[in-house]
Amino acid sequence: MTILRTALLCLLGFTLSACSSGPTKDFVRTADHLETTLQRIQKIAVVADLGVMHDSKGKYWSIKDSRTAEDGLLAGTQAYMKEKGYQVVSATAPFVAGFADASKPLKSAPAEDGEITEHNPPLFVDGRSPASVESERPGMLAAMTGTFSMAAKNAKIPSNICCSGAARAAIQNLATKAGADAVLFVYGMGTMVPTGKQVAQGVATGLLTTVLTAGIITYAQWDASHLDSYAALVDGHTGEVLWTNSLRMKVGTFLEAQFYQETWPQNVLYHIPSRAPASVAAGK
Repeated sequence: MTILRTALLCLLGFTLSACSSGPTKDFVRTADHLETTLQRIQKIAVVADLGVMHDSKGKYWSIKDSRTAEDGLLAGTQAYMKEKGYQVVSATAPFVAGFADASKPLKSAPAEDGEITEHNPPLFVDGRSPASVESERPGMLAAMTGTFSMAAKNAKIPSNICCSGAARAAIQNLATKAGADAVLFVYGMGTMVPTGKQVAQGVATGLLTTVLTAGIITYAQWDASHLDSYAALVDGHTGEVLWTNSLRMKVGTFLEAQFYQETWPQNVLYHIPSRAPASVAAGK
């Protein structure tokens, strides 16, 4: 019983610390020459991909909610990077779950109440995007899965994940066509848990810990809605990854545009170095 009480106290302390506010840089990875390279990076292209999963009726991806969240993510990222002194020359969200393993089918529905079916990712392709062209799609998907994997695994920089083959060519092609010096990939995997399910789980775990600890501790734990976020800044000329970050945020909802204007970029992109205005950089 003493061991169980100690374990529960440790778990409670860890949970409270995980809920602390403010941006963390624990999972930020940077290239050694980042500051030098940023001196020539002024124009960036933004590529976004965000999947929203509903944890009800079994777990499935909602295409409608994913696209809504992607719109917010694109707009918020553009606005925030402009505040940091960069010029955003292109912004696109070509897929839903384009970063996912294409060999593993995922359950999805057009909307929350739609029919759930299984498909291999990507689950949606935006016909307005250049990546919708069959000849362009494999390269872009390779670039997205590569940068996503690198950020998600907190891989050390430098890495050759995005510096060879189709992925590198796709990044260079995107940067060239957009007139960008670098490409910023931003990703999200969100899980929305119904309030009723959260309450039921909280009550159940609270009762269990109360019984096991003879009333000394009442600890309620439940699956909360959360958004796992990833970002990778890639040199558009060399295909080299310059900066990555990953972060989990427990939030009530991540479908509102305001969330991506404030909370998301201020946490995920906070540690990307700001760029000095052109006049300052030129010494004027």
